[in-house]
Amino acid sequence: MRLKTVKTLRRYIATPTSPTNEIIVLGIDPGLARTGIGVITRNALTCSYIHHDVVRTSTDLPLVERLAHISAAITAACQRFEPQCAATEKTFVNVNLASSLTLGQARGAALAALGLAKLPVHELAPTTVKARITGNGSAEKSLVATMVKALLNLKPQLQLPADASDALAIALCYAMGNQYLRRRKARRRK
Repeated sequence: MRLKTVKTLRRYIATPTSPTNEIIVLGIDPGLARTGIGVITRNALTCSYIHHDVVRTSTDLPLVERLAHISAAITAACQRFEPQCAATEKTFVNVNLASSLTLGQARGAALAALGLAKLPVHELAPTTVKARITGNGSAEKSLVATMVKALLNLKPQLQLPADASDALAIALCYAMGNQYLRRRKARRRK
């Protein structure tokens, strides 16, 4: 699959879903050890960076405390930035069932916090996020981070932790909405 140019992707972002409304989107990349949080705003013309963070939990803590820490951090982000919606990755079953279970628990803590904040939550497959951001559904994390920086006009030397860049990519992917998919299907029909 051909790598998308930043200019092409910006055109998809610039297609408004609502011509006058600005929305704040909270992206979540769930994980028990590290949960990425990314916040962007989208208006009729552009998407802009607001904030990123990585919630780290220690393996020395009991599971319930780790999950509470994740939930509390997401609740704090919801209160601080007042997003209108949230986006997160869909759960996928890993070969390692124990890893899948802990991912599911972390994701559950994140979804519970978003539910308590009364936010609509949109779930996106990891391959969909990578495909919309880079043009390749199996892109490396470094390429996703590079494209996120370019799309949000962040300085290339800015060090974005992988989990934070993934969360920003999830938020961007949702902000792009279905315009990308509609245009892609229209090109295929031609």
